[in-house]
Amino acid sequence: DPLSNPLPLLIWTVGWVGLTMLQAILGNLWPWLNPWTGVLSALRRVSGTAVGREPIIALPSAIGYVPAILQFSGFAWFELVSIAPEDPTRLAMAVSSYWAFNFAAMIVFGERAWMRVGEPFSIFFRMIGLFSVFSITTDGPRKSYSIGWPGARCLGAETLPLSGTIFILLTLG
Repeated sequence: DPLSNPLPLLIWTVGWVGLTMLQAILGNLWPWLNPWTGVLSALRRVSGTAVGREPIIALPSAIGYVPAILQFSGFAWFELVSIAPEDPTRLAMAVSSYWAFNFAAMIVFGERAWMRVGEPFSIFFRMIGLFSVFSITTDGPRKSYSIGWPGARCLGAETLPLSGTIFILLTLG
């Protein structure tokens, strides 16, 4: 019952379906909505350190998008195969574990590197955002806004390695 516990509604409908549609329409909003980067930024302020800015251990480039592939496979399994993906207790445990794992990975491998190839929703929403007609480009403190053809920014996107292509195919599947 979404009135007694809104977590399943928020995760499966608002978070997964609604946010994907919003990204496709308005562009990549995920950098502002990302549940890890704000907490990490607050941790930096409180601790007075640069935790997560520079990696403790460099993420090997040969690993590619494999962490994102494994995590998204787990997400898809939980959503599609699990006996009760809408059970609030199980969902809360899954979401908490997912959040903690990715937060720790950002600290160990560096925020920028992990969000680029390790955290599946950052990658997925970045890719979906390429289809939007709206674009925000940040150059230091300056932001530029533009409107273009749907999907036109896909033409200028970097070529993905094989693991990145497999990730995209997995999300489409």
